[in-house]
Amino acid sequence: MLEIDRDSMAVGGLNLADAPVQLLRVTDEVAWSKRGFQRSALAFWPASMAVSHAMTSRATARYGGAAWDPGECLVAANVELLLTELLVSRLCHDLISPVGAIGNGLELMEEGDAALAKEAMELSQQSARRASGRLQFFRLVFGSGGARQILGLAEAGQLASGYLDGRKIALEWPTAEGAPELPPGGGRMLLGLVMLAAECLARGGVLSARIATTDLGMRIKVVAKGSDAHVPLESMGILGGDGDVGSLTVGNVGAYFVKTFAARHGATLPAPAAQAGAVEFEAILRVD
Repeated sequence: MLEIDRDSMAVGGLNLADAPVQLLRVTDEVAWSKRGFQRSALAFWPASMAVSHAMTSRATARYGGAAWDPGECLVAANVELLLTELLVSRLCHDLISPVGAIGNGLELMEEGDAALAKEAMELSQQSARRASGRLQFFRLVFGSGGARQILGLAEAGQLASGYLDGRKIALEWPTAEGAPELPPGGGRMLLGLVMLAAECLARGGVLSARIATTDLGMRIKVVAKGSDAHVPLESMGILGGDGDVGSLTVGNVGAYFVKTFAARHGATLPAPAAQAGAVEFEAILRVD
């Protein structure tokens, strides 16, 4: 059994605290040494290096002062490149519509018709607002600062609203008064679930969020309700399965990212619960 010290991110005596992490499948049973928590299929490894028993190898390739297997390094580098390509494609897909509409509005304004120019200005302003809202949302969900930033519930609600602007989705958000404070990374986890829930409402609906403090940690729940609410099949394979890298696509890379982030922070993220007209996403985030 591999012993992993969660506080120092030390694996087998190697300090990985400063290394980017990526969730990869391993065959070893893993235990967090501090809490005695065991899980059989998932563990943390540096994103740019695949680590297994070869972490004790005498290979010449080196990373952070430790020896690594060159073949495994190449495999992990390819995985990292794939994730980067898919994630960038996903971001571009979500941004190209509002950004393109800004350009269309400016072209209409150049035609010189006063009435048309006013309509074009409104279109450009609306599209710019939507593009800005999505960029701010993605910056926190996918950016490096989101893992450490302490985000207020009201601010998280504004980001969620900006992300959903232009979609046929109504947002029901809890009031900040009397609500528990989101821990570092909690805002990112909450917004990540908002993103996953929104993907379940292709035809529109209602998205609601709730947070509560429990004995196990902070429970974050996001529910998508709509006549055709369902988890996209390719995302369900990630959220409800083993999260195999080979099955990643532009459509499910966001789900893989959220699942990886949850595991990195010791959060429990079970498969979404689907019933007639509703899909529930729930995460239990450990609060130290």
